[in-house]
Amino acid sequence: MTSQKGKRITIELKSPYKYKKTGNVQLIFNRNKKILEIHKVIEIKEKEKENKNLKKEIGIDKGYSTLLSSSEDKEYGENFGVYLTKEAERINKKNNGRNVYIQMLSELKKQIIEFDKKISEVDEIERIHFIREKKKLQSKVDFINKNHIGKKKYNKQHNQKMEEVRKIVNSEIKVMINELNPTVIIIEDLTFVNNMKPGKGKAYNRKMSFWIKGYLDDRLEYKACEKNISVEKVNAAYTSQFCAECGAKLEGRTGKHNEIAICPNCGKINANTNSGKNIKKRFHDKEITLYTPYKKVKIILENRYNKKNKIK
Repeated sequence: MTSQKGKRITIELKSPYKYKKTGNVQLIFNRNKKILEIHKVIEIKEKEKENKNLKKEIGIDKGYSTLLSSSEDKEYGENFGVYLTKEAERINKKNNGRNVYIQMLSELKKQIIEFDKKISEVDEIERIHFIREKKKLQSKVDFINKNHIGKKKYNKQHNQKMEEVRKIVNSEIKVMINELNPTVIIIEDLTFVNNMKPGKGKAYNRKMSFWIKGYLDDRLEYKACEKNISVEKVNAAYTSQFCAECGAKLEGRTGKHNEIAICPNCGKINANTNSGKNIKKRFHDKEITLYTPYKKVKIILENRYNKKNKIK
């Protein structure tokens, strides 16, 4: 309803979901995404009684190149990184073009400041000349702001591209849940993991920021909640650096996206699904808790391997 009595506004939704007329619905304007969001509390039905005792746990590794890699040796969103890289490169190219105008804008503003200083020091005739020249400079500033470094079109295009990425995230999560049919999804707690690597440059860091790990976690939990699946988080330290089968420290990575790991005992293995298996195992690891320091985690894993193979 609107502020006018008896008048309503019809809003067409982008998503395929249908909402019952009962219950409260919140309409939220997301200023960052420039979109309207509908927030509604939904009722989650319990699974059938005969399925309550069936428990299936899966570990999920979240990645950049491949979106989701499971402990069941299945991967989802294998071309996810292509979409992120494409958008990162577009933004990088766009920003390089904008930098020329930003520099030009900076020089024009300096000239305007200089004119302001001189106006008070000259006679009436020169003052009129300076005011005219200042107006010309200001017109150039306004033109550049409007046509070359404006944020409206820039943000609109970026939001459209990121909406495509979000659709991929939701679609792949749905496919994964339907195929694997888990009762528990175990993921890494990446709250304190920083993907920004010093020395990698803005292009790399922008790619990682586009990974939207927070959004991925939110959608995983939401989709899981719809199916009455619990989501558990484990310590993220070294899940990708040790073999899930023999416990050895991996010696290196190969492949286009470093998706193949080299184990000294098992040979070449899928690095992504190997991480998923380690994540699943860690859920029941009483020695490595969610808050165990990463340095201690490494010592624990190395000691286990040495003890298993009787290495001093």
